[in-house]
Amino acid sequence: MPISTSHGFSKRVVCQFCENSGHTAKVCYKLHGYRPKNQPPTALHTRPMPSGASDWILDSGASHHITNELDNLHLSQPYICSDQLLVGDGSGHTISNIGI
Repeated sequence: MPISTSHGFSKRVVCQFCENSGHTAKVCYKLHGYRPKNQPPTALHTRPMPSGASDWILDSGASHHITNELDNLHLSQPYICSDQLLVGDGSGHTISNIGI
């Protein structure tokens, strides 16, 4: 059973930036710097989309994009590495294909 840290992440989670365990790149202090002591932590709230929803949400600041529909990729190929997509709750998801 994974050991929980004070942030609720498993020690098995490994940061893709600094390669230390226990946190993700999203909260990596080596990437983002330390939070000022007088600044409280923030939370992200989301709402689930209906399972049939296929709308794309524009994010001009994003450097990577994901989809759960292979047909959305123009040119795709199987992804054979063991990297995983890490999401907000710290869980990892298998990457099956890459493309444009």
